[in-house]
This record gives sequence, structure tokens and C-alpha cells, in this order.
Amino acid sequence: MMYKTNFIVLVLSAARHKVVIWDDFERKNRTEISFNSVVRNIKLRKDMLVVVLDTKTFIFSFMNLKLIENVETGPNPYGLCGLATAEKAISKTLVVISNTSKEKGKIKILNYVAEKSIQTDVTAHESEVAFITVNPEGTLICTASIKGTKLLVFSADSGEKL
Repeated sequence: MMYKTNFIVLVLSAARHKVVIWDDFERKNRTEISFNSVVRNIKLRKDMLVVVLDTKTFIFSFMNLKLIENVETGPNPYGLCGLATAEKAISKTLVVISNTSKEKGKIKILNYVAEKSIQTDVTAHESEVAFITVNPEGTLICTASIKGTKLLVFSADSGEKL
């Protein structure tokens, strides 16, 4: 459920390739979006719906479900993704696994301005990334690797390690 609305976004265990948007006030299915792959994660903002698949992430406008962008990612079986969720965030920041197959530990930072993304690739760790989060305001990114020895914090604007 998102904020204080009557919409609930679901992925049913019987149909893991489909996203269902349920209107709890009217008690009916508003819409369904089907994909060619299993849905690994969903992130929401008041104005964005982010659907994470194995090697691709789809970003939709939540108002009209228009596709804003789809981003190729590296293998992402755990659906790692971070999104700034504050209603009036300083920056609309989305972070996903980078699609560089040769180098592990890279993330892709997407800052949205007027439904266009400015992308920055950052080498976060030497081993695979196991955790990604973005603070609600969209200014900071935190990551951890599968080694689990340290958390790294980055600036969402520049990708600089803080």
C-alpha cells in the first residue's frame, strides 16, 4: 500500500510475472501489468511505480501507468533496488544493479528530472552488491556487498563515496 491511498500493488504467488493494482475502496482490480520474467521487487512513490525483474527494471508513472523508462541491469535474482520515497523528495533517485557483466559490485544511479533520467555508474564494491537503499529525500545511497564487512554511503548527485 502506498501512503494513505486505497491502492495496493500486488504480485500473486500463482502469477509471479504479473503486477496487480487493487483498489481497496472499490474492491476491484484496477489494472494488471504482465512481464516476460518473474517480478523480483516493486518500489513505489506517489508518482512512480518501479518493477524489478531478473535483468531489467521498468519505471512507470503511477498516475497513468505510462512507461517512463526501462533499464537493463546485471543479474538481479534478489530484486535489489533503492528508491527515494519522500513525498517531496529533494531528488527522485533510483538505484539498481549496473548492467556491466564483467565487473561485479557496480551500481547505476538514476536521478529523474521531468521524467528523464541522468545516469551515473559507480563501482561500489569489489564483490557483488547484496544491499541497496536510498534515504527518503533521495540524497544518500547506502550499499553493502556479499562479504558484509562494511556499508558504504554515496552522494546520490555525484556518486562520490562519502
